[in-house]
Amino acid sequence: MRPLILAALACLLCVGAAAQDKIYKVRLPDGRILFTDRPPQGAQILSER
Repeated sequence: MRPLILAALACLLCVGAAAQDKIYKVRLPDGRILFTDRPPQGAQILSER
């Protein structure tokens, strides 16, 4: 039972670290809106979370 609890805690720690990445809402040169973790060159950043 103890290894299962440790594995579950390890998974929760990994999820928490991944949730701290920034998400950008950008407008591409052709007018489309995109949500991404890395804004492409030439895109206008509309918001950052």
